[in-house]
Amino acid sequence: MEYQTRIYDNIVAVVEIDKMKFKEPLLHGSTLGSELEAIHKRETSLPDRGLMVFERRCYDEDKEILEAKSKVLYFKRGSSPNSNR
Repeated sequence: MEYQTRIYDNIVAVVEIDKMKFKEPLLHGSTLGSELEAIHKRETSLPDRGLMVFERRCYDEDKEILEAKSKVLYFKRGSSPNSNR
């Protein structure tokens, strides 16, 4: 679902995945939902890149089944090889 938002189009690298916790199994036929929240961003020493920290939660119906925190290095707007899209 996150890929459909195109949030990963300008990604350079996944720097870290921290605190990934599976709380419940996901069963066949379940209705899956997710939330992705940007909780921090900062400049890097490279002028064309920035680092972002995300918290992710996935749900089956109303039950939270996964939580994770990740750091991702991005190309800034206009500096990516994909920026001409």
